Amino acid sequence: MENVDYTVVNFECSVVKEKTAPITKCGPNLKYSTNAVEALKYAGFNLATLANNHFFDYGEKGVTDTLNT
Repeated sequence: MENVDYTVVNFECSVVKEKTAPITKCGPNLKYSTNAVEALKYAGFNLATLANNHFFDYGEKGVTDTLNT
């Protein structure tokens, strides 16, 4: 990634900081810890996309935690 001008990563789901209940849905509820954000920063990504099918798996709290992280 050092040889490109800009890097983009697909951030599939939300960051969940506390014990937050997932929404009720069929299929798995995915989440990241704050360590995932640190790993992406360490890797040198410039942009993370958030528009994904699992982004709301932990409701508004998961969205808020992600944006605040």
